[in-house]
Amino acid sequence: MSPEVHKRKCEQMLTYLTRLRQHEDIECANYSDHIYEIERLLILLLEVAADMTEHELARRQQPVPETYKGVFRAAVTVGALPEELGTALEHAAGQRNILVHMYEQIDDELVRVAIPVAVRTYAGFLTHATEWLNPL
Repeated sequence: MSPEVHKRKCEQMLTYLTRLRQHEDIECANYSDHIYEIERLLILLLEVAADMTEHELARRQQPVPETYKGVFRAAVTVGALPEELGTALEHAAGQRNILVHMYEQIDDELVRVAIPVAVRTYAGFLTHATEWLNPL
């Protein structure tokens, strides 16, 4: 991934993260008014993070797994992401799959309370993605 594309993806993620932060303290009563925006932001954040991580694995000449969970696990294995962040992203990948594929009934309350966790997770991811662009 070129530095320009990497920068653009970081900016894209920051835009999504800023929008999600607007819903961080949303009350149950107001959640249903914003449910589809919140779900879409969670999906987009995960997909951008996975795309960037796939490119980082390829840059490190590592095999790129076929699943999002596998991508984040591989990034932990090669030292591109810390264990805690990789695990959080693996959980986010599972949540994304439920939202996209509707494997099971979506529990709106679980999604609502996951918003602050997602904000922390993707803010942490951006820190590491920036380091990838400017390795020591």
